[in-house]
This record gives sequence, C-alpha cells and structure tokens, in this order.
Amino acid sequence: MSGKKPFHKTDPAYTDAGIPYQTVRGVRPDLKDLNFCENVEIMKDLIEQGWDGEPCKRPSMKIFACYLALIIHR
Repeated sequence: MSGKKPFHKTDPAYTDAGIPYQTVRGVRPDLKDLNFCENVEIMKDLIEQGWDGEPCKRPSMKIFACYLALIIHR
C-alpha cells in the first residue's frame, strides 16, 4: 500500500527469518507512508485493529467487509 516491502529496514532482525519473531513481539510495519485512498485513516485503524494481540479484539471478517464497503463507496 505504501509501495515498500514490510519491515524494509536493513537491521538483521527484519530479515525473512526474523520477521515472525518480531511480529510475535508486537512489532508491526510503519503505516505513516500509507496513502492509497482518500479514507486512509479509516484503513489504518482497521489494519491496526487486525494486529491486536488478543484475537477476540480483532474485527471479524463481516466487520472488515463493512469497513471496506464504506471506504469504497465514499
């Protein structure tokens, strides 16, 4: 969405082998460069909700689809 590979940093912790370890620790890609639609803030919020460490707090696919429909039809 930003045109960059997630975890594009050169730090060895962000290699293909290190990414699973980083995500388990709660490290996520930076969304500050995300500019692909007019409603980018809504999309960023939805992405961040999907990253919640507690699965029960993540949006369901039904809610996700509703958010996307709102974004597309605005």
